[in-house]
Amino acid sequence: MRLEPSDKPMYHRMDQRDRALIMIPVFGIAASLGLFFLAARFPAIIGGPFIGLGVCGMFGSAIRYWKLKQLIMPLSGCCLEIQTSCFVARQPWKKEHYEQCRIYFKEVQALIREAKAGGFYLQIPEGGESEIRGSGENRRCLFYVSPFGYPEEKMQAVYQTIKERLPETAEIYEYET
Repeated sequence: MRLEPSDKPMYHRMDQRDRALIMIPVFGIAASLGLFFLAARFPAIIGGPFIGLGVCGMFGSAIRYWKLKQLIMPLSGCCLEIQTSCFVARQPWKKEHYEQCRIYFKEVQALIREAKAGGFYLQIPEGGESEIRGSGENRRCLFYVSPFGYPEEKMQAVYQTIKERLPETAEIYEYET
């Protein structure tokens, strides 16, 4: 079983980034209007809120733009694949870096399902054959399988298939809302 993500959520993220970029000068104009009111000798109660809203909005929009910019990257080559003896995944991380894993079912210690987001975690031992590689890290023991770009039904099918192939010693945690 192999799943490849849809590009639609990434395009939605790009639209959000563009909206945040547009809001920076809009809030800048609001701050400038507040300065104009103060310079024209209007009461500070009129100009002050415009300045405060404009400056806070500019910083908030700039931070949102910066965070979204780090999360935008091509999804080509990303996938979730269940092979006969292992689970293989490559998914976007941030700043053009990808997170990838090859986890053998026999080594899984725990499967943890999130209640709201639709993703799940796989925990493996430190010294086994399985490997998890992320941005700048050599090895990790916990891998989050992100539902970003995948239909909910397909993620449910991947989760159920992995759950069925786990050894009896693996612990399974399913959190409900």
